[in-house]
Amino acid sequence: MSGGETGIEVRRRLASGRWMADLWLAERVAAAAEAGAPPGTAHMAR
Repeated sequence: MSGGETGIEVRRRLASGRWMADLWLAERVAAAAEAGAPPGTAHMAR
């Protein structure tokens, strides 16, 4: 990442290839929340 890029710009550039992963992560977070896991740890519970 070059010094002139913000996180938002990087995400926008990667969004076309990342939306599936973001959807997967969102589902993992929701499932972990239902199971009582604290938010932020769902991505580790594979």
